[in-house]
This record gives sequence, C-alpha cells and structure tokens, in this order.
Amino acid sequence: MGPVSPTTAFDLGSFKDPVSMYLADIYTLSTNLAGLPAMSIPAGLSQKMPVGLQMI
Repeated sequence: MGPVSPTTAFDLGSFKDPVSMYLADIYTLSTNLAGLPAMSIPAGLSQKMPVGLQMI
C-alpha cells in the first residue's frame, strides 16, 4: 500500500512543464514498469481535493 500521488488532485491545465507532470506519477511509475497489478482507491479529501491509496 502507498500513496498514488505526492500531491492532491490538480486543476486541469495547471502543469505546463512536462517534468512536473512526470513527477506527479512518480509513485505509480515503478509499479507500472514492473508490470505489477495495482489499483487506486479513494482515501478521502485534503484541502477539499481527493487523495488516493494505491494497493499493489
């Protein structure tokens, strides 16, 4: 188990830098590259934005 993202959800179009978008997926990237099954579960809200929990 672990977080899905290092930040809460963000507004559409708020990232203009591709590296920032890549870093938002840093917790799921290694799992996907390894081919491991995983799923994201809603875990609540932080600052009125959704956060998720990743089960690997």
